[in-house]
Amino acid sequence: MKHSFKLIYLIVIIVVIAIIVTLGLFVMKSSQEFTSSTDLSLSDTNEFNNLWLSYKGKQKGSTVKRMVQKVISNAEENENNPAMLIDIAYKIHASDDFTVINSTKKSINVEEMQELANEIDGKHYFTVEFVYAKSKQISGIIIKYSQSDKFEEFVPDEH
Repeated sequence: MKHSFKLIYLIVIIVVIAIIVTLGLFVMKSSQEFTSSTDLSLSDTNEFNNLWLSYKGKQKGSTVKRMVQKVISNAEENENNPAMLIDIAYKIHASDDFTVINSTKKSINVEEMQELANEIDGKHYFTVEFVYAKSKQISGIIIKYSQSDKFEEFVPDEH
């Protein structure tokens, strides 16, 4: 009888060790999947931002027009993916106030963006700045007529 208790005790210990090892492997695999998905989204954000960063700073109007056309294309391609849409705040004439065009999923406003692109003076130099979402992805573009223009109120739609 003593031997059977020792055998049962040994079997219980082996089962408990197997359960602990299995749980450990499961937790390790889950954390690796979480880490890789986080890295992927960070990588996607960096890739997305890199599409726009060449437009930052003082830009000729013709370049700003191309950027707005790119925002339009982006809006048309990603109308069902709100995280990829970019809002625009702009002042393209010295006497203008800032105007905002939101690129929300419900209202992409492509026509308004096209009108903006058509109105931009291709020879004037504008200042382009970016606004970032909490995810560190570009979610808004500010187009200033002059570098000294101030527009701090721009909060693009959070995706």
